Amino acid sequence: MGFFNIISDKLDIFIRQFGFSSSSALLISIHTISPTSSILTAGELLKNGLISIKECLLALLIGRLLFIIVMDYPRHSFPFYVSFFPVKLAFKLVTIEIIINIIITPILMIIVYFLIP
Repeated sequence: MGFFNIISDKLDIFIRQFGFSSSSALLISIHTISPTSSILTAGELLKNGLISIKECLLALLIGRLLFIIVMDYPRHSFPFYVSFFPVKLAFKLVTIEIIINIIITPILMIIVYFLIP
């Protein structure tokens, strides 16, 4: 069993409670690690009819939020800001960006959920 399948199985329990398929859990887990790969996977899932457009967009938004919190800010944004600003200021800037993303992503998800049939 592969790494993405293990993550997908763990996410599947939560995803099914919201009415999404296991393909969404797979897409979220892939996007959390590699956003580029998730876009390619999403295209294949859509092409084969395994996932709806709404489900695909919502899964990509959830995956984006997880990617930003888990991978992007600790590995890229924080070191980038530290190279320009003192550590305390860099930490504050990254924290503000995380809070903004945590607020905006659910708003985007609500828009997608209600505007796409």
